[in-house]
Amino acid sequence: MDDDGEGGHVHQGADGSYKWLGAYQWADLSSAIAAAAAGGEMDSATLAARERDDMRRRHTARGMFKSAVQRGMHRHVFLVIDFSKSMNEIDMKPSRITVAVNACIAFIKEFFAQNPISQIGVIITRNGISEKLTDLSGNPSRHIDQIEQLLAKSAVCATGEPSLQNALLSASASLKYVPHYGCREIISVMASLTTTDPGNILDTVALLKKHSVRCSVISLTAEVFIYKHLAEQTGGTCAVALNDQHVQQLLLEHVHPPPVLPSIVAQIVKMGFPTQILETTATFCACHKKLNTRGYLCPQCGSKACELPIECAVCGLMLLSSPHLARTYHHMFPIVTFKEQRPKPGGTCHACMAPLSKFMYSCPNCLQNFCIDCDAYIHDSLHNCPGCEMSPSTKSTTPTASSL
Repeated sequence: MDDDGEGGHVHQGADGSYKWLGAYQWADLSSAIAAAAAGGEMDSATLAARERDDMRRRHTARGMFKSAVQRGMHRHVFLVIDFSKSMNEIDMKPSRITVAVNACIAFIKEFFAQNPISQIGVIITRNGISEKLTDLSGNPSRHIDQIEQLLAKSAVCATGEPSLQNALLSASASLKYVPHYGCREIISVMASLTTTDPGNILDTVALLKKHSVRCSVISLTAEVFIYKHLAEQTGGTCAVALNDQHVQQLLLEHVHPPPVLPSIVAQIVKMGFPTQILETTATFCACHKKLNTRGYLCPQCGSKACELPIECAVCGLMLLSSPHLARTYHHMFPIVTFKEQRPKPGGTCHACMAPLSKFMYSCPNCLQNFCIDCDAYIHDSLHNCPGCEMSPSTKSTTPTASSL
């Protein structure tokens, strides 16, 4: 129905978008609604902090911080990005593809900060086929550079229809070589309501379930049956993004390791701590066959690797440094959720010494009070309670990365 303009014609701008879309400031509208719900007393900074806190508490409600669940520390994740023509829509500003790519970049950075011994690969799907941008690797800059280069050409790259089956088969071909103790995951960011597949995608879903590959889907438009069916059969999650900020929130929910599948059996993994070298003459590395003067010598076979963590290309030994293990350790003993309480008159945050005016969170172990920003920083980045670290009575009962 073309009833938006005179004579049955729809008024569109020079870029092909509807003119009435430009009259709405969606970010301002969302902030106004949130401020009205809170009595109109919260400024933009407090709203942003509250959003971060709400996101962390949603993780807590879903069991993301429960230490009683066995979690996989060695994760192998393929990130599938829809690059079909559906990503060119502008219902998310400035476009779906820009929002999705920026959210994926933020996810990759946070993923390696929280999972330093894990690996990620990137696959895009368009024109009924799938293309592997990067293979499984522990180098975040390699993935980000490839995604940014593709985003710069997004106007001509996002074409055709996606093929979810081809993307899943491409990821499965690489994940089948992952050791049995490793967690295999596929996270798909889709915008299209259709998928152009060469065969029966239900057979592919059964194959992924057989190989213990957990598949999760984030849809930018609506819930599609095959997306939800894929997630349910493989033990993943299926979610629909409400706005551009929600896309990044849904992706960041996959940063923390999920519970391991029943088919994955815990094993003792042999790892090596290589020695860093600095040579005067450039030599080839065994992993990428490139000339460089810096590298790491495998303690088992003596071959040269150019980055850590990585699997030795000669003997297959997992090479990493001790800080990588220390940064992975906090997933085994997460910080307990602080209790929200009313601020005391004249009270200050135990960490930053800022006045506690609106929100206060108390550690149940050391009983110290923290502001909303420090509470989010402690649980998302620091993974140690400053009050418990300073108190001898609670430090002995609270496991931390410093005791590794």
